[in-house]
Amino acid sequence: MGKASGIPLLGGIPFLMLISFFSCVEQGYQDIEIADSTKWRPTVALPVGAGALDINDYFQQYTRPDTFSKDTFRVCFGEDRYLIDQSEIKASHRFDFSLSNYVDSSEYLQQVFLFFDVHNHYPTRSRVQIYLQGASDRVLDSVFDQARWVEAAQIDDSGRVSQPSKREFTREMNRAGIDNLFRASSIRAEGTVRMRNQQVGQICFSSAGKIAIEVHLEAKLMFEQDDWYFGSLFTSASVRDGLQAGLIPCYRN
Repeated sequence: MGKASGIPLLGGIPFLMLISFFSCVEQGYQDIEIADSTKWRPTVALPVGAGALDINDYFQQYTRPDTFSKDTFRVCFGEDRYLIDQSEIKASHRFDFSLSNYVDSSEYLQQVFLFFDVHNHYPTRSRVQIYLQGASDRVLDSVFDQARWVEAAQIDDSGRVSQPSKREFTREMNRAGIDNLFRASSIRAEGTVRMRNQQVGQICFSSAGKIAIEVHLEAKLMFEQDDWYFGSLFTSASVRDGLQAGLIPCYRN
């Protein structure tokens, strides 16, 4: 998934956010007058991304254990059977996302929530953790104090998945988390898939199996007049042209 991008405006406010600030349409931008005390506190929603992590590589690169122990067991993957000596397998997915594409400073961010919609298409319980990453994929922070569990998908009599399980997670970021989210250039979802389901005897994994994740963000912002406005004229050509064309709703005292 490619990075989302904003239209750079004075004070770092992209076109997308400006649309959410105002409530009326002026005939001409020259006539707009805003009191010095005016502050904007909009709440905006931004898509972070959608993706999936899977354990297909493990089975494609499978190596038969050299020795067998009491912890070795068989699992089904597609039409084949595998001897497994690992109780869990990890996989990850990276979302390229940066808040700096939308706002110049984390100081404008008063409150931030991250929302995760997770669908587990595996026949076993899985854990999910989310990491904020900076340059060279350096981990800046984890979103959850502990990884979140997602229950096993529903399975039929043959042990194959018939319907995924679904979970929704919400995380309000503290001040340090907001700063790290602003600094982050990507978000990594890491999943841990269990290889056994204690509730049933026979389970079968599939190449179509995955943990699908959708992420979006809601932020309460605060801007003051001086962040993007001087005198009686908007200095940004994008804003000015939008107002003249009647495309951008505008604030009226």
